[in-house]
Amino acid sequence: MTKKKIVITGGTDGIGLALTKRLVQDEHEVFIIGKNEFKGNKVVKDITSNNVEFFQCDLSEKEEIINLSKKLINLGKIDCLVNNAGALFEKRETNKLGIEKNFALNHLSYFHLSLLLIDKLEEANNPKIINVSSYAHKKYDLNLNDLENRNKYNSMKAYCQSKLLNIFFTYSFILKIKTKIKCNCLCPGLV
Repeated sequence: MTKKKIVITGGTDGIGLALTKRLVQDEHEVFIIGKNEFKGNKVVKDITSNNVEFFQCDLSEKEEIINLSKKLINLGKIDCLVNNAGALFEKRETNKLGIEKNFALNHLSYFHLSLLLIDKLEEANNPKIINVSSYAHKKYDLNLNDLENRNKYNSMKAYCQSKLLNIFFTYSFILKIKTKIKCNCLCPGLV
């Protein structure tokens, strides 16, 4: 098996952490992204492998994503980007740009990071982007006039719409971006 460089957002917990542990077992180089520096460093320490590295980033903030991408670009080619980070914000919160956080973290971070890393992904032989969505996307229709849930905020609706946008982004990436990168979306089931 060829050793691959894999970037996993939300790699310090849940699905991302389980995936990280499995990929490190197969001796792939794994670069995990997370907001909590303490948690990220603990994961690296607990895994005890030279094949895992942590990068701190609040993926709900565009400026931090841009700074992160500059660091990731220095890694050389990237074989796979797993857009896995996500959250459900009970109360309506906004990032520094005034963008609602479910929308910013669960959707825009996938979009921004994928586009910023296209050149490094294209350097790989068989590059992939995997977007982690949720079956919850079926619960609410998408309101194009209120993507940030400004009217009568409902945390579950905001989350579900952001997961539906993951699917739309995946289809749009395939149709609109002319690249050799394979882009897929998945629902991990109830976790």
